[in-house]
Amino acid sequence: INSQPSALSGSSEARFEFNATDAISGVDKIFCRRGTAAYQPCTSPTVVTGLVDGSYKMEFYATDKAGNSSKPIAVNWTVDLTAPTVE
Repeated sequence: INSQPSALSGSSEARFEFNATDAISGVDKIFCRRGTAAYQPCTSPTVVTGLVDGSYKMEFYATDKAGNSSKPIAVNWTVDLTAPTVE
């Protein structure tokens, strides 16, 4: 993962930049998912929008042309869009 949101973000959008390598057969596809959703093919950069206050997890894995899959890598972050109040 080359670029990701900071652990505590004040944005309703998260941008991820990533790559994968395989010296023998080459990378076939990269897959990603947010939370527990199904993995879907994705490309870099991937942008997630419409985020609200809360904790999030994004996972990525790659497959090579021989059908091997990498171990998933996870990115966790928290979105805080609520301004503090002074009383």
